[in-house]
Amino acid sequence: MALRSESLLRVEVIVQSCFLFAIWMATAQGAQQTAGTPVDGAINVDVTQYGLDLVSVFAPLLIPEEIPVEPIGEEYLGLLEQCWLGGYAFEVSNLKIYLDIVDIALTPNVGFLDVDIELEVQVNEIGDPFNMYTSLECIPSTCGGRVEPFNVTAQTQIRLDMEDGDDETAPPTLNATIGTLSIEHGLTGDAVHLDDCPIGTILDILGFFGLEIIDLILPAIDGALNDAVDEFGPELETAIEDAFNQLVIDEEFAILDASLHITAKPHDIQIQPEGIRVSLTAMADAGDAAQCIEAYDPGGSVLTESNPPDIAATPAGLPPNYAAAGIIADDFGNQAMYALWRSGLLCFTVDDDLGFPIDTAVLGLLAGETFNILFPDPKPMIIQTLPKEAPLLVFDGNHDVGVSVSDLGLDFIAELDHRQARVLALGLDIEAGADIEFDGGTGELAVNINLGTDALVANVTANEFVPNASADIESSFAGVFSGLVGGLLGDTLSGLSFNIPAFEGIGLTQLEFAPTGTEEDWLGVYAWAGTVSYGDSGAGCGGCSGGDGGLGGCGAGGDTGLSDTGAGADGCESSGGCDGGGCASARNQRRWGFMLIPFAFIALRRREGHTGL
Repeated sequence: MALRSESLLRVEVIVQSCFLFAIWMATAQGAQQTAGTPVDGAINVDVTQYGLDLVSVFAPLLIPEEIPVEPIGEEYLGLLEQCWLGGYAFEVSNLKIYLDIVDIALTPNVGFLDVDIELEVQVNEIGDPFNMYTSLECIPSTCGGRVEPFNVTAQTQIRLDMEDGDDETAPPTLNATIGTLSIEHGLTGDAVHLDDCPIGTILDILGFFGLEIIDLILPAIDGALNDAVDEFGPELETAIEDAFNQLVIDEEFAILDASLHITAKPHDIQIQPEGIRVSLTAMADAGDAAQCIEAYDPGGSVLTESNPPDIAATPAGLPPNYAAAGIIADDFGNQAMYALWRSGLLCFTVDDDLGFPIDTAVLGLLAGETFNILFPDPKPMIIQTLPKEAPLLVFDGNHDVGVSVSDLGLDFIAELDHRQARVLALGLDIEAGADIEFDGGTGELAVNINLGTDALVANVTANEFVPNASADIESSFAGVFSGLVGGLLGDTLSGLSFNIPAFEGIGLTQLEFAPTGTEEDWLGVYAWAGTVSYGDSGAGCGGCSGGDGGLGGCGAGGDTGLSDTGAGADGCESSGGCDGGGCASARNQRRWGFMLIPFAFIALRRREGHTGL
């Protein structure tokens, strides 16, 4: 019996151990995500009440300014089918209704938007009156008229619902449903003005039938207003749905020799009193693992799941009246960094192919004459990178976006004793950063990359030939590296900029980047919008050679609209358009921009048609 109990105890221990091991494996696997794995909620796009207030700027585009109205009237020839013995006729023609949106307010509620519209309506003008004809018992009368401007209010609600695609690969669609519009106005006959006609006769004739002038034209006005506002609903629905569809991304980005595939599609929408949030599922992949990475590949990127900040939450130090925000998870950014690293992006062999000789004289820059005993005359040398860890994004550092690279190995290989030997090995820790500056006066977004001496820390990992020089090598490497990078990548790592478009005179006035979330592991991109003097929807680059995307513009007949920067009609000369490096360099910048700012694909993605806010 004791033996049986001991056996059972052993079985129980084994089962418990297996169970704990399974939990540990699940936890360990949960701390990583492979490239190409969809990340739910990777990107959140918020529109606050301040952003919804901008709808009033664009709403006039959805309502016609002038509505012509078909003639209205009635005719009765009388008992003898003549114009006497009870015969009458009246007609109003050339009715024109002019609409002007005074205000439109979208107010978020729980699950829907309240819509309040205020219109100013005018019927005809002094120089273009409507025509009124009346006839009673063969006595005709004609005159012109107009109606003083009056206000009309309309109220409705908008509901936004996500609908799944036809299959698993199809992106979801947004169904915007606008409820019935209720219209109110206080138009009375006192607002009607008749000119050049026997007003008494007109009133007598209409009074004979129990009518007033307002009774004659009001049905036509009401009908035209109802038609116009009814058409406004579907137009607004289409505009909202089209804007939503722009959030679907499926693109390839060429970065050096790597091709990064980014997809993003909405999977949830929330409407709260603080605003609207669209959450996107996104993923990044760059193909199979490179041979140089196989020995170091952990199988996935770092995963630090956490909840995004609340809708319209504002990081400390930023004004709360921003119009929209993009909230990006570091899990998605790190997946992109891992995918690029896994593809071998950081695997380099630095040799003469760079365009100037790489030889053992470089060692002299690091350690003076210490290596001269080995290489009295310079010999060809190669520098081989060993990227042992994937880069990580840093949102809460000293820069808007930081990139941390740990233990990037550098092997210095040269001929020694008639064989290729590793004469020096270093491990680099890099804390690079990018700061994004936006000029609200010109619409220019500039990316300033810091890869100076303060960003590099070198550790000698192998130096068997001149070990006494290791300390000098570590202290001098950052300066030497910065000098080399300045020569190799100077133009590429500087002058990264492009112009943000404006639309209908509305554009970004301020753009700020800040870490957000309880763990500060989300990157918040906060945008303020308003009236601007730069750009229009056709501005920008991508049209240098006929336009294969981008924002249109240079060489494609576009106009940057940079009136306050001295740009020409096509915006290409003084604004740095095509010949000045604007378009050509912009395409090159896309290759580098994603390495340091993975959210830049949203701003830099190619868009067909106009580019909205």
